[in-house]
Amino acid sequence: MEVVDQVTSVTHSGPAISARLRERIAKEFHSRWQDEWGGKFVTHGKAPGSDAVRLDGNDYLAVTGHPEIVQAQLDALRRNQDFIVQSGVFQLEGNPSSQLEKALAAWVGKEGGLLCQSGYTANL
Repeated sequence: MEVVDQVTSVTHSGPAISARLRERIAKEFHSRWQDEWGGKFVTHGKAPGSDAVRLDGNDYLAVTGHPEIVQAQLDALRRNQDFIVQSGVFQLEGNPSSQLEKALAAWVGKEGGLLCQSGYTANL
């Protein structure tokens, strides 16, 4: 796959563009392209820092590798060796995820709750 970092020329192949719009593009876009975006597509961005909120995956707060979370996961797996990892649709009452749903619901004063694997899933 080829990544285009610099636009060498722009060819217009759609409907006619008015002179006013052409001037506006030249005035507003070209300077932004060079000065603000460094001549690269804005979607290229930069590598996120350690304090960044990541929106490119399900670990928005970058806690996946946190030692306490990893240890809690290991402890849960060791404690529940017969535990089956599966969709929430098939989980029974005693499942740790179901228990967490109930605990979180009680914490916010509700009778029930639903854990979703991601913000995307929660919004479906």
